[in-house]
Amino acid sequence: MRTLLVLVLVSILISGCSQQQIKEKLIDQTANTAEVMKEKLIELASKRGFNQEIVYDLFKDLKERIILFNFYFQALTEDITIPNDSKMLADDLAKIIKEDIGGPINDTLFEDYETFKRQTYRINHIIETINEHFKTEIPKIKVSREYYEKLKVARKTMSYVPLVDSYNNLYYSSLKLPSDKNEHYWEFYKNLFLLGADIAFIEGKIGYRAAFKSTWEISNTLKLYNAKGVLGNKGYGLLLSEIHWLIRAEIGKGWVDLKDALRRAELI
Repeated sequence: MRTLLVLVLVSILISGCSQQQIKEKLIDQTANTAEVMKEKLIELASKRGFNQEIVYDLFKDLKERIILFNFYFQALTEDITIPNDSKMLADDLAKIIKEDIGGPINDTLFEDYETFKRQTYRINHIIETINEHFKTEIPKIKVSREYYEKLKVARKTMSYVPLVDSYNNLYYSSLKLPSDKNEHYWEFYKNLFLLGADIAFIEGKIGYRAAFKSTWEISNTLKLYNAKGVLGNKGYGLLLSEIHWLIRAEIGKGWVDLKDALRRAELI
């Protein structure tokens, strides 16, 4: 497989630039070369008594994986640029997170209703601001006592509460702002939109990500495609990928949903 990856990289370089799509012909050539490798490996596996199913699985949906590999190669090597107005907004939100909410959260968020209400009001203010600025539709956390009791019970029955982890990731990225590095702003916004996704998961069905059947469904519901304005097309694609793996962790989905989401967003 190492040889296959080298072939893909060579194909990318031959195509002219790492930022351009691999042409369909090059993808086909790489896949055909890999097919030859597969037949050779199956022959060797048969001779040595090795489980041939493992070899077949390595090459399953190979062409699709090459396309995804190309997407990630481009996305992760693409220069990050964040608009200045988005940087100013991020600085303001980071200040609220650091000064008003006051550090990472943990199980104490659920210990009493007044603490829960105070902290969620502040988180909801962040969500309101991001919705207003980017025209997203991330839901706010309910602050009623009835909802608090349901969430408290869920905390005891689930292995974790998504809100705690995703908020803390946002908090730690806020500590890096203001910054002269675009990467720090990109990280902040990525964590901000992921927090919104996790709030949606909680609101849909307490603490269980399978409330949403697909990456595209949650992106479309929350209008996260507006994140393109700050993350760029490839950055938005990486955000979809992060959400895909959040869902996959709960319901064991394969590559199909991610490829569908990226295609709908015209990213591959």
